[in-house]
Amino acid sequence: MEDSLNETDYRGLKNILISSASSKTAFLVAYRILLRREAPGSNRKVKLVGLTSRSNLQFTRRLGLYDQVFAYDQVASISKVAKVDNCLYIDVSGNQSLNESIARNIAPKLTIQLGMTSVEGGNVGSVSGAKGNTDKWEFFFMPEWLAVRVKQVGPKSLKEMQKVAWDQLMEDCPSWVKIETYSGEREVLEAYLKTLKGGAPPDEGQMFTLWDKSILNYSAKL
Repeated sequence: MEDSLNETDYRGLKNILISSASSKTAFLVAYRILLRREAPGSNRKVKLVGLTSRSNLQFTRRLGLYDQVFAYDQVASISKVAKVDNCLYIDVSGNQSLNESIARNIAPKLTIQLGMTSVEGGNVGSVSGAKGNTDKWEFFFMPEWLAVRVKQVGPKSLKEMQKVAWDQLMEDCPSWVKIETYSGEREVLEAYLKTLKGGAPPDEGQMFTLWDKSILNYSAKL
């Protein structure tokens, strides 16, 4: 996502607003933008603003990846306390009412939908044209951009780019997220239902296996 935006100089927009800012999809986009901005010799002057729920506000700020972080209920007043004109909005949440509020109060020049972690009503189409937003909307689909980059740089160079980016992330991210493993049918189901209700903490990365712990422990001994 960030690579595609970088190729167009972030469409010439200097303020980038990202919803669902505590989600891994969102804050890793912010991470790549920040790395590009802070790189030696860079003249990028983009500003990163994150939007998240009240419960995830402190976590998102502690990440240190956004210049400013606001709660969703502050959207109406953001323009009074932060410069967000000339804005590129990366929509990760897929929340129609939030998008309508952003369209009314911030009026982004361009909205790109990415990931979408909370589509209201289960209808992806419902977020494609928030009321009041007359500006441009786009969908980002990674395989399409991957195909473009393969043609531009070749598969070997692309794999090297991915490796460099991954190695850099692995150096920087250990303190951001802790990995929790859930094993067996009961644990997996309970964790799934908790996540579905919004009960999973933002600093948790989940790994699931339907093997029971007793079987896993036995296999480890073998």
